[in-house]
Amino acid sequence: MLLSCGDALVDFLPVKSVDGRDATVPVVGGSCLNIAIGMARLGAPAGFVGGISTDLFGRMIADHASASQVDLRYVTRSGCQDDSRVRPHRRGRAAIWVL
Repeated sequence: MLLSCGDALVDFLPVKSVDGRDATVPVVGGSCLNIAIGMARLGAPAGFVGGISTDLFGRMIADHASASQVDLRYVTRSGCQDDSRVRPHRRGRAAIWVL
């Protein structure tokens, strides 16, 4: 089995809502998780090693990985998760909050 170790996260991509307002859409990501998913989709036995929370976002991540046949037996599930947010400023710079 090929293992990818590292981060799994949910990105919030900017979109326009039906009524034209700015909004975001949650999308599962994280480079290490994406590698595991890519290997599995190419038919290789693949697994992910890392932490995934047990909250809504963690369930989204685990469901997405499982749908691509990524083995999650080496994942640590926890109610404790990190929350960081990046918001672009009007001048093109970004502010990052880690909560």
